[in-house]
Amino acid sequence: HDQGQLGFGARGTGSVITSNEISFNGTAGYSSEWEAGGSKSWMTRDETLTHNYVHDNMGPGLWDDGGNIATTYEYNRIDDNWGAGIQHEISYDATIEHNEISGNGRSRQGWAWDAGIEIESSGGTRLIEIAYNVVAANANGITLLDSGHRAGEAPAPYGPHVVKNVWVHDNTVTMSGGQTTGAVEDDQDEAIFTSNNNRFDANTYEVDSLAAPHFSWADTNVDWITWRGDGNDRHGRADLPTCPENLPPCPEISSY
Repeated sequence: HDQGQLGFGARGTGSVITSNEISFNGTAGYSSEWEAGGSKSWMTRDETLTHNYVHDNMGPGLWDDGGNIATTYEYNRIDDNWGAGIQHEISYDATIEHNEISGNGRSRQGWAWDAGIEIESSGGTRLIEIAYNVVAANANGITLLDSGHRAGEAPAPYGPHVVKNVWVHDNTVTMSGGQTTGAVEDDQDEAIFTSNNNRFDANTYEVDSLAAPHFSWADTNVDWITWRGDGNDRHGRADLPTCPENLPPCPEISSY
């Protein structure tokens, strides 16, 4: 806690980071776009991050950046960090399950940045699986970003850095005005939407409006009906918030 740059860094094979409180790091003013915040891991294999409480860091909470593969993030509580809650960047296979992630993204850079879970220019050689997480009140929900023409950026030990083989399912995501979940790109390459096997399904969304553009796909922000029409969340649902008792008028709760 209260470190100038990072709470911890990791490199190598078989790291286990478990049952820690990682908080208030980044106090010396380093740029969180370079290296500051709760953590940063580089060129790891079989890294496991589990049962940690990660909060109030001046940058991302848990951050894998550069050639990481077979990373597991499970049963962490990640709250109120300045950047993304979990940021998996220019890396490969990962399992992100059973985390509680809220209030992240205070820096609010716009676009799809600063999400509760953010997959940036990363693809599974087999799979990146994001499932059974509770993601609420972050600057964005769960986002996949192909950004900055980074496919060939080093280190790239297992292939190009593009978003592929990402399966987002059975998460609960709460979003309000201006917040999105989905996929975006600025590489002029639509494979992230068409041929790279990226899938959203069976997620539950709690949103302030079913007509609001809370979803990103095919280079535009869209509403719930259009999101599903594009093939996403065929087994998912979107709920309006529960109305307080005894405060009429109160619309019926709608699920779709």
